[in-house]
Amino acid sequence: MTDDLGIFDSGLVFQSGEQTVSGFLQDFGNELQDSLRKSLEKHTSKNTTRNLWQSIQFKVEFQSLGVYRFQLFMDDYGDFIDRGVEGVGGSKADGSSWVKKRTDGVFSFKKSGFPPPINRSSTSGGSLRQWAERKGINPYAVQKSIFHKGIGATHFYQNVVNDKLLDDMRKSLEEVGAEGVQLQIVEILRGK
Repeated sequence: MTDDLGIFDSGLVFQSGEQTVSGFLQDFGNELQDSLRKSLEKHTSKNTTRNLWQSIQFKVEFQSLGVYRFQLFMDDYGDFIDRGVEGVGGSKADGSSWVKKRTDGVFSFKKSGFPPPINRSSTSGGSLRQWAERKGINPYAVQKSIFHKGIGATHFYQNVVNDKLLDDMRKSLEEVGAEGVQLQIVEILRGK
């Protein structure tokens, strides 16, 4: 019996030895997860709930002959933290203006309304409430401030998952003729 999966079983060299494509993807996922978590820590405030940090996960699946699927997961609001959300601006009670934070201009509270409410029915009260309480700040004041000023773009994701990362991965996979794997991963990482 011939080994039709030979190239996928042992032909991919990554870092310190030979690995399978699924092993390569597992290593890639571990490194990507670590890099995203470090980038998130670098670009966000300290003493957070770490809910977004913990939600960064990945999964590698073998689907059929030579076809692997790599999926990256994180809480939906990670996109808002990465790209920012434009505030509505306006005037404060003292007559001064709210200074809006810099964003990528993709998301806006003008379109969506106030940030997620402080959830009293939840045991945790929601991430915004948890964050505010850890900082010793009134959560409703934080909610109002975020609505007017917005959420500044951190680019914690875009700084990691970029063309260089995808090109390096493509080259590693193409060296052993695994273009189909590379194309699926690029599509998934870019959200296509």
